[in-house]
Amino acid sequence: MRFLEIVTKLGGSVKDEIEKELLRSYYERLRDMVRNECTNDELEHRFCLMMCGYIMWYIDNSVDYKQTSSDYYLQFLSARIGVETTT
Repeated sequence: MRFLEIVTKLGGSVKDEIEKELLRSYYERLRDMVRNECTNDELEHRFCLMMCGYIMWYIDNSVDYKQTSSDYYLQFLSARIGVETTT
């Protein structure tokens, strides 16, 4: 399963214990979904939410990466969508 491989590779490259714990939790959740025979769409949706939380964790420390609702992440992302950056 490619999603499990991605999380495994990310986990192998981090040194921070909190980040390792986060990725271990993601791996276990995805593995449980695979074992419960969830659809590919369900797995992809959950993986995208997890990666969004993972990225947002770096951007904003107030993000609770354990959340599983897309609406939760949208509140952080909607403020950033469409914002142009100037260099």
